Amino acid sequence: MLCASTIQAQPHTDELKEIIAKAHDDLKEKRYFAWVDARERMKILLFDMYDPADPNVQVPDGGSALHIAAGFGDIELIEILLNVGVHVDIKDSDGKTPLFWAVIYGQLEALRTLIKHKANVNARDNWDQIALMWAVTSGHSFLIPILVDEYGSGVNLVSACDDQFNGFTAFAFAVECGKVDAAELLVKCGANCNLLIRGAPSIIVAVDRGHSEIVNLLLSFGLDRDVCCQGWTPLSEASFLGHLEIVRVLIAAGANVNFAPRKPARGAMGPGTTWYPNPLESATNQGRNEVKDFLIANGACTLGSCLNPIMGRIQTWAASNDGRRTVDILKTLKNPFQNTVLHLALIATSDHALNAQVVALLISQNLADGLLDTINSAGVTPMTMAFMQGNSGAALVLLNAGASPIFGNPNTLMITRNRPDLQIRLRNEPSAHELVVQAFYSMMASRVLNLEWAATELTGNGFPRDLVRYVVSMLLWNSNVRQHL
Repeated sequence: MLCASTIQAQPHTDELKEIIAKAHDDLKEKRYFAWVDARERMKILLFDMYDPADPNVQVPDGGSALHIAAGFGDIELIEILLNVGVHVDIKDSDGKTPLFWAVIYGQLEALRTLIKHKANVNARDNWDQIALMWAVTSGHSFLIPILVDEYGSGVNLVSACDDQFNGFTAFAFAVECGKVDAAELLVKCGANCNLLIRGAPSIIVAVDRGHSEIVNLLLSFGLDRDVCCQGWTPLSEASFLGHLEIVRVLIAAGANVNFAPRKPARGAMGPGTTWYPNPLESATNQGRNEVKDFLIANGACTLGSCLNPIMGRIQTWAASNDGRRTVDILKTLKNPFQNTVLHLALIATSDHALNAQVVALLISQNLADGLLDTINSAGVTPMTMAFMQGNSGAALVLLNAGASPIFGNPNTLMITRNRPDLQIRLRNEPSAHELVVQAFYSMMASRVLNLEWAATELTGNGFPRDLVRYVVSMLLWNSNVRQHL
């Protein structure tokens, strides 16, 4: 028997390298018939009495004789090479062991033989990937339960490479490549399917890649059909990209056709007052007409701008003067700032006119009694919120209902102008409420945004000139108010 440690490089070694390089080409091209002659010549070279070839020799991008034997599934040659001292985990130029080659080329018996000789089933290549991951990407999913259940391959081991597959598990590769059978087998073997792939939920990645069968499989595993990632849900993503089949799958699974995530809260206004695009908007903006028609046929809201899932219902109940049901809908909104129903009405939709209509409805039906000047946990009253949004219609409704324009937060009119003396006078001035109401009415009616004109107009009605100038300047300073006046 030969001993690999005592064999020196001989002329036959060069011939063996040529055979390995040629055999690798034959393996990639599936020219299996050519292997018969190659393997016989290899054995002759390895056992030549006077000039034995080095069994550990490798060729660039071609590995060693053991890699080639594993790829062809040649059990006899694998045993010969291991017996002459070739290490079972010898690595090629990519860091792959013969076990990788057996997996990549779907050679089950070669896999078993290598593991019998103590091959490391969780060895890592130069990309920090294990053989199980290559079983997925090479399409040999039948090896997955054998690697995991029989030989203990780490089903949730993560690749820590520096390229685009950093953080990938075998299941992540299945999702990325659209390998449905592999994904199902991996989950049966204990793989985590509810994971992040490059920071995005697996179901959104499957949508992005257009893998409808993977999406359907993930839904069958119980993944959230309305999960949100940076403003995108699976349905809005599919609608944006025009993946009609995935849209069908998601809606059939019960995805909310009108769901649009709320944008992050900003400042004292409480929850954000705008929404990310819903599925219908996503499809419309990208000209995905087939998807658009399908969404409408399946209940997508087309009323107004319809930027959020409750807008259609709010429009319906507000139009029918059903304040109680409107309140019930408002109370379904997330409310981290302890907003009253008046606050919620002001941020419920992106339509200022509709929000003002809802505020008027709640007040008229006595559903906001005692709430006109209530502050939320950020110290903001409904009046302040209306000013901050530039919702002049809602502000006038609140003013006419008796809301104080100067209650609570000292920034009620958006700016202090560093005049605490005037702020005190406004708080104590009996006619302050009437002054602000008339300032709004005058400016809205005339569309004149001139400080001197407004001050003169209102001073002529008997209001103190310095207070008038203060109020009007604050209104004009607010760019949101200017935009909506």
